[in-house]
Amino acid sequence: ATAIGTVTAALSSATCDALSYPTLPAMAVTVPPGETVVVTLGPVTWGMGPSSYWWPNVPYQAGYHAKLHYASVRLATTGGPTQTLPVRFGFRQIIQVGDHYELNGVRVNLRGDSLQGANYDSIHAAMDVSDAYDLVPGFLPPSNGNAGWPGAVDNWQRLNYNVARIHQEPASPYMLDVADDLGFMIIDETAIRGTNGDQDFAPAPGGEPNMLAHARALVLRDRNHPAVIRWSQCNEPE
Repeated sequence: ATAIGTVTAALSSATCDALSYPTLPAMAVTVPPGETVVVTLGPVTWGMGPSSYWWPNVPYQAGYHAKLHYASVRLATTGGPTQTLPVRFGFRQIIQVGDHYELNGVRVNLRGDSLQGANYDSIHAAMDVSDAYDLVPGFLPPSNGNAGWPGAVDNWQRLNYNVARIHQEPASPYMLDVADDLGFMIIDETAIRGTNGDQDFAPAPGGEPNMLAHARALVLRDRNHPAVIRWSQCNEPE
């Protein structure tokens, strides 16, 4: 049956800051059976100034938390259920200007390293564990005797690192949530290896359609993370 309803979105602070958010207009929507409808609310003027933007922890401050916000997206259908999805995001813009990058209009120099999950797989090789980011304590929430991923990010920041390229495999959502919160920039890379020409980049029926679908899925999953400031389509594409 055709679904008829109203889409709304309410903005609020994810970091308990007293901010006066703009009001987004509601939008009536009709969705025929089996179809997808894209709804745009706005545009509206943000208008809250640089103090409400997402900034990296540069120069380093102990205990820093970046400014984050929620968009509580709600779909109320006539005679049906109401569904609500909270989306956490940061308000920021990064662009390339000549030979450098600018974040929120301020030059930013990227200083960091490549985080290779394969280096950590070997920790548990004897246990046949291969999914490093999900199982190695240093990539997880803090636990007894281990500061976890927040501690790892803080260590990097104290060493004057402000960015990491997640090498050849997507970071876990938890890792990106922590990077958002602690103001640590991420270069998000697909799991497309490319090295030594070992993968099939040919059009259909080759590997290209699967690679494009994977890259699209990664962007759709991670695009609301303000910490993701660059996208890497492939490792060593040759």
